[in-house]
Amino acid sequence: RDRLAYMEPLNIQLPEAHQRGEELRRRAVDIARRAKEHGAGVVIPFGLALIPTHLRTEDIRDAAGLPVLNPAEIGIREAEIIMAAVWR
Repeated sequence: RDRLAYMEPLNIQLPEAHQRGEELRRRAVDIARRAKEHGAGVVIPFGLALIPTHLRTEDIRDAAGLPVLNPAEIGIREAEIIMAAVWR
């Protein structure tokens, strides 16, 4: 908790995400910018529901000026590390 700089919900439900794509991207960028203003050094999105299916981390990163972790890539990389350790 002492390392959390900022947290705010997107307030766009998953079933609406496709129809409200541009609004979703704008909200994500705005939230990332506010996080940066509060001292965040990286954006860590919660869950896999929107990234990378509806939002691109690169779009948020480029617009907000902060690195954005991609939970899908992290999960795949973690699986690769585990498999490499198991098959040694």
